[in-house]
Amino acid sequence: MILIQCQNPDDVLYLRPSLTVTKKDLLFGKFPVTYGRIFSQDVAVVTGVYESYSSEAVTFHFGQSSFLLLNLVLGTCQEVKGDLPVGGLVLSRRVYLSDVDLSRVADVHAGQIPNFPVYYETPEEMRKFFLDGFSGEVQTPLAEGVFFSQTKPGSGPLDESVLPVLTPSEIEIGTAIVTDLNTGGAFFASEVLGVPAFALKVVDSRSPKDMLPEDYSRVLTSYSSVGRAVLRAIGEIGRNDFLQGV
Repeated sequence: MILIQCQNPDDVLYLRPSLTVTKKDLLFGKFPVTYGRIFSQDVAVVTGVYESYSSEAVTFHFGQSSFLLLNLVLGTCQEVKGDLPVGGLVLSRRVYLSDVDLSRVADVHAGQIPNFPVYYETPEEMRKFFLDGFSGEVQTPLAEGVFFSQTKPGSGPLDESVLPVLTPSEIEIGTAIVTDLNTGGAFFASEVLGVPAFALKVVDSRSPKDMLPEDYSRVLTSYSSVGRAVLRAIGEIGRNDFLQGV
């Protein structure tokens, strides 16, 4: 099964026409779930996943009840550093838990949970697969990104007293630095479960408070690009060479 989770129904607007619905449910009595098939793959689309505590719980549920091939997080993010316009796309490279700091009670970096990595990565082959899918097909500006995932909107995502210092490779030209609310929990749970995770998000503003009505129309337009990329990935996900690559 492929798990797709997001905050709002609009985040998966362009996937719904291709989804053959088999069942609808309310997970934990809180999260609307649509089960179905896209091409030959079983898919579960979960909405209302607003922050990382929820995305972690959703991921663990499906990881323990289904055989997950991919954990995909869609929606919006805010760019902190980079040149993407509103409506630009960010593909996850690394994800930090930016509201975690246990460095005073354990021998860990800020942002790190003891016995877990400092950050979580999307497999390189998966990133390349999505990037290749955009090449020559989608005109929407895009970049690979480093995600600082936090549960408090608008908190400082690059506060070095809380977060690990970025490495030179993470601040190279072409890398976007973004913040969001729900990617971290999904990636943490995926690490525990051994399931590849990927975030594909649309920049909606430089700050959650700065979003304008006209910006959201650009976001909705970019969702069509997200839909095409996700559909292409799902169409290829069953191929042995792709699965071996990730």
